[in-house]
Amino acid sequence: GEKVCLFSYGQCGSGKTFTMIGEVGGEGEGILFRAVKKLFLTKAYIESNGKLVADIYLEFVEIHNDKVNDLLVPNLDLSQQASQRESNKT
Repeated sequence: GEKVCLFSYGQCGSGKTFTMIGEVGGEGEGILFRAVKKLFLTKAYIESNGKLVADIYLEFVEIHNDKVNDLLVPNLDLSQQASQRESNKT
């Protein structure tokens, strides 16, 4: 398997969100939507002969002011979970 990270960094108002998300539908879609579509098209192609199965696992997180937010599960504070894991290591 392969692991990939799409990362956007920059000052406020520089276009990070638009680059990553863009306009939903049509030519103005951002990198995330295009990448996910390509993943699932490739998965369908790989599985089209019926001999192989491809699994895809996705995470969408936002880090803002040192707080990690899961964009697929609203109101889940991943920062607390990460802090708890670190404290359990010692």
